[in-house]
Amino acid sequence: MAVRGILAQVFCSNIEVSAEWYAHLFGRLHDFDPSEDTRIWRINGDTELQLVENPVVVATGRLILRVSELQREIDRLGLGGEVQQKTDGSAVLRMVDPDGNVTVLTSDT
Repeated sequence: MAVRGILAQVFCSNIEVSAEWYAHLFGRLHDFDPSEDTRIWRINGDTELQLVENPVVVATGRLILRVSELQREIDRLGLGGEVQQKTDGSAVLRMVDPDGNVTVLTSDT
């Protein structure tokens, strides 16, 4: 199998509220809105996040994003959460979106 990219999908109960949260996370508005209940961010190349309004399956998502500099992202987002240092030298910060979906930022530095 030759994988060209990844399309991640996160479900939410209110597309407008959640789109605002993810716009803050990514530092920009979504790239596409193919329907009234879907927002898409093109992360890089062939990697996308699809945010879809579906109140039946909220709080089931988990998104892990590897970033270049974790502390810089924490400062940009205005977060005060506790960074966990892993034994392999990486660091992670866990966040929860308005619907309870988990987003983890991780970095080697």
